[in-house]
Amino acid sequence: MIWGDSAAVWRAVGRVLRVKYCSTTVPGQNRPFDTERKFVDNRRSKAHCYPRKESMTRPPRPPDLIVSFSLTVQRSDGSLKEVISGYRPVYKVRADYLSSAHHEFVDAAGICTGQQGRAEVWLLSPEAYPHTFWIGRRVEVAEGSRVVGVAEILQILNSLLELRADG
Repeated sequence: MIWGDSAAVWRAVGRVLRVKYCSTTVPGQNRPFDTERKFVDNRRSKAHCYPRKESMTRPPRPPDLIVSFSLTVQRSDGSLKEVISGYRPVYKVRADYLSSAHHEFVDAAGICTGQQGRAEVWLLSPEAYPHTFWIGRRVEVAEGSRVVGVAEILQILNSLLELRADG
């Protein structure tokens, strides 16, 4: 491996981290995540480490939803994918509308492929799609155009989003 090939280096580092922190387990088994792990910034100007948990900050308002989030895909190389609190995918709110969302996992720091966990969710612009959620609704979760999971609505905390039978 040539050290100038940063993509190859990161693939090798990623394999090591996934084996150590996100190895295959018995289906349904929860594992604690190490949110204090250090990752190296590979920019040529500065090579420093930073704690992963500080990469995304919690929005300054109450969450909009409580969901049961299931991660359903693997990485392109076939290894397990993992997401942690601070994860920001997009939700397919309507057939013609995607919204960015911020996840904070409630019972664990994160989940891997095949697991599910409860998460508080902040939607980017809930006023743009009022009355589009109901308890039990399953929403596709994506990274760009790639669907990576499903979120089942457990509780609606923002009343603007709730679809009611009485109109």
